[in-house]
Amino acid sequence: YVTKIVTAECADNIPLNAVILFGGRVINPYKALFGVERWLEATTNRIGSKTRDIFGRKSYADIRQFQAAGAAGGAVSAAAQDELAEAYKEIIDQVRNEWGFQITFVRIYQVDPGSELARDFIQASTVTYVADTLKDILAS
Repeated sequence: YVTKIVTAECADNIPLNAVILFGGRVINPYKALFGVERWLEATTNRIGSKTRDIFGRKSYADIRQFQAAGAAGGAVSAAAQDELAEAYKEIIDQVRNEWGFQITFVRIYQVDPGSELARDFIQASTVTYVADTLKDILAS
């Protein structure tokens, strides 16, 4: 399943848009049908809420590390995968126990700045990072 998070602010106060992928299957049809109204929408809302919480505590650079391999052109580190799994563990357990839907994975597929102002901020912070790095290299 796919859900989109729109303008979730990270710790750097940059509004970010993200595409989140999650997979799973119904393991208890009774709970899925009668335990909650619209189990998929409710699951998507819980994942979206948790993702906004994660983004709010992380810098833009940290969030980019969570981006899935297919979108980033490289592999997600094992540490980043473990951190994401731990962050979503409570949601996964709640959804399985309350609504009978077993989430098998959650991946942050794509992360992009949410506005033109955000793109300008990222470009400015990149310039600052490069300048600081060059200063350190020249000083040594």
